[in-house]
Amino acid sequence: MIPALFDQSGNRKYLICERKVGVCLRSIKGNPDISTFCLTLAFAGARISEVLSLTVTRIDTADEAIVFETFSRGEKVFSERCLFHVV
Repeated sequence: MIPALFDQSGNRKYLICERKVGVCLRSIKGNPDISTFCLTLAFAGARISEVLSLTVTRIDTADEAIVFETFSRGEKVFSERCLFHVV
C-alpha cells in the first residue's frame, strides 16, 4: 500500500527534499534543542512521535544508530535506524 502524500484538506503530509534542507539549515542557527529535533527528523526519517519519545539510552554511538520505539498494529516495536558518519 502506498501512503497518501496529501491529507484530506489537500495539504502535503511530508516534506520534499528541498524543504528538508531548508528546515535543517534554519534550525541550525537557532535553539540547539530544536536543531537536534529537526535534524533527527530529517536524517533518521523518523516520525515526530518517535523523536519526541527518544531517550539517551536509545542512542547507540558505537554502531552510529538510533533505536526508535513505535507502534505497529497496536504492538510496541523497536526499530534501529543507522545514521551515516559525518566528518
